[in-house]
Amino acid sequence: MPLPSHHSLELTRSYRSQSSAASDDPGLIGRLLRDASEALAMALLTLDSDGADESRHEKHSRAAKARSLLAEAVTALSRAKVYLPKIHTYAVPAVMASVRGVDRELSRLHQLASTLTMRNCDLLPGRRADTPLSPADEAQLRQVLEELRLQSKLGRVARYRWLGFAVCLAALTPAFGGATAALALICAAGAVWQLSRARQPALTAGR
Repeated sequence: MPLPSHHSLELTRSYRSQSSAASDDPGLIGRLLRDASEALAMALLTLDSDGADESRHEKHSRAAKARSLLAEAVTALSRAKVYLPKIHTYAVPAVMASVRGVDRELSRLHQLASTLTMRNCDLLPGRRADTPLSPADEAQLRQVLEELRLQSKLGRVARYRWLGFAVCLAALTPAFGGATAALALICAAGAVWQLSRARQPALTAGR
């Protein structure tokens, strides 16, 4: 009968040490599931947008934030799965492996977050609507909302800068003549192109 290898012995010791840690700290599994639940809720909140008035840069930033939150969730779920094998989770590389096209990537991330939430709904701790957030959770939620709000404002400024240039140049046309009018037309064309580019993903997704 072959003797167990050094690697298998190390895995056995690691598993036993983790099981011992869980038995010594009964609240460990609850904390892991709570961390996973909060990260999933934050990811779904980050992904909850129709993207109709959103630039590609804003969408990429939102996808990166959601990937980070999902990585936190699956890490906590994987640790808890050692003690509760029926937990459903994914490997971190599977979460971080993005697909081509930011709209497809946002859809993929939303599907991952929804699947993890639904398949673990019996295990993840629920939060009553009248239960206040802890100060740390409230601060994290406020930070995410502020980041999304700032990105949205910057994106709108970037998209409408051409329109602002066109209006300013049009006002100066009587004083400076045809050259200013030509520049105003160029800026107006740039504004139209920016707006049509921003609307294109939403129109494509709606078909």
